[in-house]
Amino acid sequence: MGAPGNMSRTVYSEGGYQYFSEFEPNDPEQTHAYDDPHGNEYPRGQEEIKEGCPRAIMAKNATYKLVYRPEGVSELYDLAADKREMNNVYNQAKYQNVRKEMQMDLLKFMIRTADVTPVLEDPRGLPPSPHWTSKNMY
Repeated sequence: MGAPGNMSRTVYSEGGYQYFSEFEPNDPEQTHAYDDPHGNEYPRGQEEIKEGCPRAIMAKNATYKLVYRPEGVSELYDLAADKREMNNVYNQAKYQNVRKEMQMDLLKFMIRTADVTPVLEDPRGLPPSPHWTSKNMY
């Protein structure tokens, strides 16, 4: 995966919600993000309650972290200068080349790892789920 310090040593992640019905503000395991004004996750939790949690993909290497949201606020952090990720430099001209390079890297990652959508529906149907049914997905 490349030598230490090599930009190709990157961690990827994706998450967020596509549909509002997926959002779980009353999940007992998540309430700390919404009801503790002194918690680190509180500002983001309040944002999610109002606006939802848009789909996002993240790339992080030793120097930078990019969180790209096609709908919502994207984030770029210079980890060498801002280890706590407090200063979003996504829209700063100084970081334009870094942002473009990391966005292209994300696109390559998605293309390499994306599933191919089946043409036919699986005759076995969906596996059972305690949370989701076809009625509440949309």
